[in-house]
Amino acid sequence: MIIDSATLDPVHAYKLLIGSILPRAIGWISTLSKDGIANLVLHGSRPPSEADEFVEVGLEKAPSLVVRPPRVSGAPISMECGVYKIIPVGEIGDHMIIGEVSAFPYTRRSYLERGRIDTAAIQSVGRLAAEYTLVENVFVTPLDGEILRGWADQRMHRLDAHPDGWSPIDTKSWSASGATNQHIGETL
Repeated sequence: MIIDSATLDPVHAYKLLIGSILPRAIGWISTLSKDGIANLVLHGSRPPSEADEFVEVGLEKAPSLVVRPPRVSGAPISMECGVYKIIPVGEIGDHMIIGEVSAFPYTRRSYLERGRIDTAAIQSVGRLAAEYTLVENVFVTPLDGEILRGWADQRMHRLDAHPDGWSPIDTKSWSASGATNQHIGETL
């Protein structure tokens, strides 16, 4: 099957894009509003600044070492950044922010003394289109052909109660930022 991208509206093109590049890295970005209110957003979404978002989502703050915004307490990896450059993108006021990392606060469980990250100790979460995945296995290539054949036609198992083939992208509460409300079962 070939889908001509020229025939797609931006929403459908976006859905194909996010469903094809898997898994995608995710992360919280903390900032401070002009009024000193802590914003905490999943990368890619726009931060509202009226309320302390750490409080709203139930996460504790930890003081940063070199920047003003707090970081998420207990996160195995943090990167404290300052704004390096803001680049306008498109004609609708979007922009890309490039940060310069000034400190890497790591927990003892995630940092190896040889100067590397213990990736198996992090319990990584990745983004799959409108859903998330827990990284549960690790390997180096090449994998034995027998192992690859055993995985060839398997589907991922769901950790929630939704049936195979269900996706929040088909619900009224889906948003491109990944923000969804608690009542996600209603479909379009």
